[in-house]
Amino acid sequence: MKLVLDTNVLISGILNPSGPPGRIVDFLRNGFLQLVIDDRIFSEYADVLRRKYFLRYFKESEREDVIEYISKNSYYTSTRVVVHNMPDESDVPFLENRQSQTLS
Repeated sequence: MKLVLDTNVLISGILNPSGPPGRIVDFLRNGFLQLVIDDRIFSEYADVLRRKYFLRYFKESEREDVIEYISKNSYYTSTRVVVHNMPDESDVPFLENRQSQTLS
């Protein structure tokens, strides 16, 4: 099953494997779920994971391993859906890709 996953859910799942987001990350690792991403989403995932704040949780090599895993194991898409007037413009790629997958 493919899904579009907001960055905070992905990061929460990595940081807290015993919580609900952690279950989602487990399903990603086991291949039951596959991330749907585009270049904007991948860039956001990578940018957030590379923040200095997360050095307290991950070694740099571990962060790069996660980024590489996402890069190689995600379903890349491009969307023709355009969303305007979002309260948080950084959410646009996630909603556009989600709606694009719903229409497919």
